[in-house]
Amino acid sequence: MTTRDTRNDRFAARRIEAAGRNDRAVVRRLTAADGYLELDMTDAALRELAAIEDAGHYGAAVDLLTGRVLMARGQYEAAVIPLREAAEALPTPFDRCVWAELEVCFRAGGEHVLADVAAEFAVTSGLPESLDEAADADPGRPVARDEQLACAEEVDIATKTGPTHCR
Repeated sequence: MTTRDTRNDRFAARRIEAAGRNDRAVVRRLTAADGYLELDMTDAALRELAAIEDAGHYGAAVDLLTGRVLMARGQYEAAVIPLREAAEALPTPFDRCVWAELEVCFRAGGEHVLADVAAEFAVTSGLPESLDEAADADPGRPVARDEQLACAEEVDIATKTGPTHCR
């Protein structure tokens, strides 16, 4: 092994170590923010979330928690943006809780049609079986987000019950 290879290995090891420290710092701040939210200390929760410089692969968690903090403050319109980003970042079915939160925000803002669509995404993949020809052939096939959004207007919401909120 050459000196150059050794330096490259040390550099890579330092980068991995730094990434691990950053992950621990993000998780620590997320945990603190969640604790503050549980205690209804929303200002402190937002400070913890704002202190996260690079969320990395925890971005969706930061967005979700930011949206929940804003909802707790009654800022439903402001909560839509981070919640929408979290919903887009998370794959189905892990995004269902986020869609349930978006439903609440849309209803609070008087956007009942959007709330109904969000409610549909909260309880299903967003596509009724009748609209997804491929679902009959391959029921395990993941549904792309753009397919869900394209068919959102055709969803029959009247037959669905409200979403179950996850926490």
